[in-house]
Amino acid sequence: MTPRARALASSLVVLVLATGAGLWRYLAARPKPVVESRRIDAHAAGPARPVSPMAREALERKAELGLAEEQSRRLAALDREWQRTAGSLEAEAREVEAKFQRFMQEARRSGRANLAEIQRRAAEQGELLAAYRTRRAVHAGAVRQVLTEAQRARWTAITASGRKGEGR
Repeated sequence: MTPRARALASSLVVLVLATGAGLWRYLAARPKPVVESRRIDAHAAGPARPVSPMAREALERKAELGLAEEQSRRLAALDREWQRTAGSLEAEAREVEAKFQRFMQEARRSGRANLAEIQRRAAEQGELLAAYRTRRAVHAGAVRQVLTEAQRARWTAITASGRKGEGR
C-alpha cells in the first residue's frame, strides 16, 4: 500500500469514527418524549360524593326519612333548580372529560405529547369539576337546611349502611 493510499484510508476511518461519535452524542442528548401509558379515569379520580343528600335522593327516600308535605315541596323546588342550573355544567364537564380522554389516547398512540397542552387541558377539566363540586356542595347544604336534625341523622345512617344507591 502506498503512503498516499494509507493516508486516504486513515482519513476515511477517522471521518467515519468522528461522524459516528457525533451522531451518537446527538441522539443520546435528545431522548424520546415520555407519555404515561396509564389511563386517567376522571370518574375514579373524581371527588367523593358528599355525605349530604341531593334533593332528588332525599325525595327518593321520602318514606324512610319521614318527610312532611312542605319539605317535599321545598325539596322538589330545589331539585328543579338543580336540574335547571347544574345540568349544563355537568354535561360540559362530561364533554371536556371525554375530549381529554380522546386527546390522551391519541397522544399515547402517537408516542409523543405536548406537556403544556396536557397541563392546559387537565387544568380546564379541573376548573370545571371544581365549579361543579362547589355548586353541588351549595345544593346539598340547602337540602340539609330543609331536613330536620333527626332526618339528617337518618340520612347519615342510610349512607353509612351503604343503602344510599338502592333503587337507582
